[in-house]
Amino acid sequence: MAIKTKWVEAPFMEYGYWSTDQVEVGTKTVQIEKGIFSKRFVEEQIPIYEEQKVWHSEGYSDKEMDGKKFTKRIEKAVADLEAEGFEVINITPLISGRYKNDYSSSPHMSYGWGYGFSYTEGVTILAKSK
Repeated sequence: MAIKTKWVEAPFMEYGYWSTDQVEVGTKTVQIEKGIFSKRFVEEQIPIYEEQKVWHSEGYSDKEMDGKKFTKRIEKAVADLEAEGFEVINITPLISGRYKNDYSSSPHMSYGWGYGFSYTEGVTILAKSK
């Protein structure tokens, strides 16, 4: 019996916006008249545009995970293991955390603040040969 592990990293949430843009989808050949005194026709390629919805990424979160993408990554990893002849016996999450704090003091006043949170960084999948 062989044992295999696979690490699946949880992706951070991507931020951005959708817009409808003119996108080049190809070109077409046209005849264009050139010249002032001696007229001649020349073939030129001109672009063809089409309105499409386009995603504009503005970066990734440093604290929010993308659950839908993470689930798809886990599904793919499990399917790959099964295709290789392995049976999944355990999936273990790895939890990470982030925190931030600060303080200030002066002769008249002092203050401090802090926060912390945890998130699933990924999962380890343990499988055995069938």
